[in-house]
Amino acid sequence: MGETDAEAQKPKAPTGLRALKSATKVQKTKFSSLKQKTGTVRTSYAVKKAEREAHKEMKRRENELKAILQEEKDEERRKVQQRRKQKEENEKKGMVYQKITNTKKLKRLTKNQMKSVMKL
Repeated sequence: MGETDAEAQKPKAPTGLRALKSATKVQKTKFSSLKQKTGTVRTSYAVKKAEREAHKEMKRRENELKAILQEEKDEERRKVQQRRKQKEENEKKGMVYQKITNTKKLKRLTKNQMKSVMKL
């Protein structure tokens, strides 16, 4: 027959039932061998030092931002308290009041009446 060199060098596939089963069989491996064994990756001292410096810089910046936010909150709180105080002072200025010259009247007042009495 007219076989060429390329065809002659090809291995022939086995024939028969036994050959078919062994060709489709998958090689089984133990589960433990499937795990990849990786050692700890060591970084150089220079890399560690650079990471530490970057972390310190980040923390310093974070603390600065926190301080700025805290100052803003404190300032807002002070403004609210100042407004509240000013409002109370204005209410007192606009009040109509009556002086109690006879202090014995105070003893005769009930609890509810005493709540409305204010010392100036």
